[in-house]
Amino acid sequence: MDGVTFGGWHAGTTWTFRGNAAPMADDLAILAGDAKAYQRYALEYFESKLPLAAIAHVLAGKVIDAKILSALENTRSLAELKEDLAGIGYGG
Repeated sequence: MDGVTFGGWHAGTTWTFRGNAAPMADDLAILAGDAKAYQRYALEYFESKLPLAAIAHVLAGKVIDAKILSALENTRSLAELKEDLAGIGYGG
């Protein structure tokens, strides 16, 4: 993915989509680093119940190792992910 666009309006106290914050609430929770929100998203979108601790580990920017990759049901090795992680500025 080369880029992502996410649009909305700030209504003084919250972000809204055409004056209605409800459609954006879940997306904003995921973007804000809410591990439980991402867990719900992954279950709905990927049909995969990921461990909350592993999600929180990654969202905290901690070092990713083989154990975390396995918990997240990843099929790639750390070596294969190295360039992608560097590309998003993941320092863990």
